[in-house]
Amino acid sequence: SHSLVCASLCQLVAPAQAAPETEARVRFFEARVRRDPFDFLALNRLADAYLQRARENADVTDYDRAEAALKRSLEALPEDNAAAYLGLGSVLLARHRFSDALDSAERVRRLRPGDPTLEALAGDALVGLGRYDEAIREVVPEFGPGWLSKLVIGGVATGHGFTTFSIVAQAPDGRI
Repeated sequence: SHSLVCASLCQLVAPAQAAPETEARVRFFEARVRRDPFDFLALNRLADAYLQRARENADVTDYDRAEAALKRSLEALPEDNAAAYLGLGSVLLARHRFSDALDSAERVRRLRPGDPTLEALAGDALVGLGRYDEAIREVVPEFGPGWLSKLVIGGVATGHGFTTFSIVAQAPDGRI
């Protein structure tokens, strides 16, 4: 009976495995970055693969790897690299560094205003900071006094690492 309990507990704490496709992506982009350490696109994609692997196997050291790849990407292309700032925002969200994630979102806003991924990043960071009205305005810019709203926060991660939240906002005239 002791060994049966141990076997059950050991299965519960066994590390999860990343999908083979994710491992293949990691290996592919690691090789590309070894060949060209200044390939900012490969560094961004490598960071994305690390983030995906972290979601699949719960290995938080992949967040460190992703952040390092993104910082190298930003060194290679510091000015017009919105994808790196979006990825960095994802890492910072995963680490619950919401204020820093919001800073990354603001950098993206300057580079790519109106990007829907930016809205998700900024919205998630604002929700994490407890700034719910601002999070709603991120998605419904005209939200303001007299509006009724409901913010529903879910715990499901999207492909970019953001949690999902939905907003129902009703204008003072009844429009939804």
